Amino acid sequence: MNQCTPRDLENQAIAGSMHDSLDKLHEIQHKTLIIAAQKDKLAGVFVSEQMHKQMPNSTLKILDDAGHEFYFSHAPEVNAMMIEFLK
Repeated sequence: MNQCTPRDLENQAIAGSMHDSLDKLHEIQHKTLIIAAQKDKLAGVFVSEQMHKQMPNSTLKILDDAGHEFYFSHAPEVNAMMIEFLK
């Protein structure tokens, strides 16, 4: 797996600061699973909580002991959440 460089993180921060679609999330009517990581230092849980509040048919799941790339480090748990959600 390639590691992020400081420049990668800077570019992501710049892109993120210039993009905000929070006010449009209420338009998403489909059931949506939002998975967040409690120890995510790049996209804190508060971001997912804000998304969840705006999306009427969303489900929020939080991994307590996971960081930013939780889909790699906690793949079995994430897969189980997605499978359960899709049933």
